[in-house]
Amino acid sequence: MSLIPGSDHVRLNSQSQQGASGVAGAATPSVTNEGIATAPESAPVLDDDDGDRAIVNPIPVLPGSPEFESFDEAKDYVFAFLYNAGAGMVTRYRANKRLIDGIYQPSMIHFKCDRGHQRRSEGHGLRDKPSKKIGCPWSITIKCPKRLGRWIYEVKGSHSHGRSLDPSTHQCFRKRTPQQLEVIRMLALRPGCRPREILDATIRADPDHSHLRMRDLYNEIAKARRGDIS
Repeated sequence: MSLIPGSDHVRLNSQSQQGASGVAGAATPSVTNEGIATAPESAPVLDDDDGDRAIVNPIPVLPGSPEFESFDEAKDYVFAFLYNAGAGMVTRYRANKRLIDGIYQPSMIHFKCDRGHQRRSEGHGLRDKPSKKIGCPWSITIKCPKRLGRWIYEVKGSHSHGRSLDPSTHQCFRKRTPQQLEVIRMLALRPGCRPREILDATIRADPDHSHLRMRDLYNEIAKARRGDIS
């Protein structure tokens, strides 16, 4: 299996790095002033002649779960599938801690689509903040049932939107590795080092984790200069 961004276990090969951007009929990404390619968040949802909503480039269905030796193995499998399918997920909660393979850990970890539910703002007269969240009902639970002793996943719901056109639209694929964070910390404190140079050096530090946006970099530079980068 190939390595995914944000994981220490599976690396993406060059073919899978095309990921969701290799969709037939997908819009061509634009390029910002910083030279960073950007793309629309996802394929559109259209109304057909009968008034029903038809999803353009729907996200494939995750196959039935095999059995995994560990939580990390199961999560990496799901992440790799979502990366190539044009979707992302975020952790919702962890529960039911118990001893598994000699480690006291949650036996149930629940994730949801990163375009899932958003709480309605209770502010009055305030401008609504733009959000990519549209209430997608898809969720997945990775768990280790006692009767089985191995890890499996269980999917509920289906995605209510098309696949994304660029993996960088998902925060889960833009996580920085420890090596990259160290490069950012070092260069952010160097006088005269430009953000573009820091970005290039960060990507060279770990080319398999290259879905970094300029706003991510600016945030990391600011944290480094405050001394709180982790």
